[in-house]
Amino acid sequence: MPLDIAVALTATRAPASLLEEALIAPELFSRFEDATPIELPGLRDRSEDLFSIVADRLAREGLRVRGKPLGIEGSAFARLVEYPFEGEDAELASIVTRLVAHAEGEVVKAADVDAIGLQQPALEADADADRPAGPRSALVR
Repeated sequence: MPLDIAVALTATRAPASLLEEALIAPELFSRFEDATPIELPGLRDRSEDLFSIVADRLAREGLRVRGKPLGIEGSAFARLVEYPFEGEDAELASIVTRLVAHAEGEVVKAADVDAIGLQQPALEADADADRPAGPRSALVR
């Protein structure tokens, strides 16, 4: 009996551009060539969700590493809101891991965010020039 299988491909760029740059195998690309993309907003495009995501990750990572959840001050979170998260979820996970390792108390402070060395985006008009174009795409087949 044949299996009913769905495959999803997520990327920060269109599969055609990945193929063009030899970052995806032609055989895999052919499976998604006619698939309809589902646009998913990146972290920087959903700041309204960012607090919940950061709070959840800090609580989980705090429990895992320290045996108790960590919180975050508003001023520390304000610094994270301005961060571009070009590496999306993986970058956020790395940042949270570093914050948990660095924070001395039960709450992440602005000084903790500063201490891990996050480079804030430039306040120039072309600050967005290095960002990947558009939201992430997911293709389901």
